[in-house]
Amino acid sequence: MRAQLRTYHAIPCLQAHQDPIAYKQLQDAPRLKSILKGASEDAGPNSLDRIKSLRIPRTNPVNLIFVLSQYAPKISELHFFPPRDFFDLVMRGTLSSKSRAKAFLWLIWFYLESDFSGEAAKDNPFGPGQVGEGTGGLPLKVPAFEHLSETQAEAENEDTEAEMAYGERKRLERRRILEEDATVGPPLKKAKKGKSDRDGPFLCLSKALLTKGQARMRSTTSSCQTKTVLGRLRPPQWTTRTHSMWDLGPLPEG
Repeated sequence: MRAQLRTYHAIPCLQAHQDPIAYKQLQDAPRLKSILKGASEDAGPNSLDRIKSLRIPRTNPVNLIFVLSQYAPKISELHFFPPRDFFDLVMRGTLSSKSRAKAFLWLIWFYLESDFSGEAAKDNPFGPGQVGEGTGGLPLKVPAFEHLSETQAEAENEDTEAEMAYGERKRLERRRILEEDATVGPPLKKAKKGKSDRDGPFLCLSKALLTKGQARMRSTTSSCQTKTVLGRLRPPQWTTRTHSMWDLGPLPEG
């Protein structure tokens, strides 16, 4: 239950209006990062030249995004008009979300599905490319961006009433859980199994033998102490014999 509260969907519209009882196949941020990293490992090409030399399908979209990010200066010079660059696709709020999404998908399709020709750039399903400096007369620039003012950008990303109500419900639910944890206390943690647990029988045997040996030593020490006390109270053997001789009376004369 609590793990579900910490999850979200990378595509918000797929998370909205879901059955609150049904299990959601969502992941939190650390798991999403691990999934993306796993998808990009051993995925094949790790450079733009290598991607262009392969046949379709050349690689997966996740690996392509990593490669585009790695070669962002080259991508910006080839596919964007200054002062726009590759990272404006996610960082520039004054460009409309729709135009940024179209430019991003244009790049993905161009490197995954096209033959890198001028005709392919022109017939891109996400809009025709544009001719610009450094393209050799080919339409290799992404479709034009729609520029927004600060007011328009704020209005574009304004939360709806339904989103505000959803967020408030989740805030209250999280507050309730935190209050319950403060009242009940944190759950007890199980002790981790380590070397001491693996050596448990041998450790118990060693303790038993050590205890038995200590008991034997204590018994021996107590016996010695008892003999020492009795020796002090009882006269020595020669003293007893001397007194016995005198008890026989005087020796007979000549």
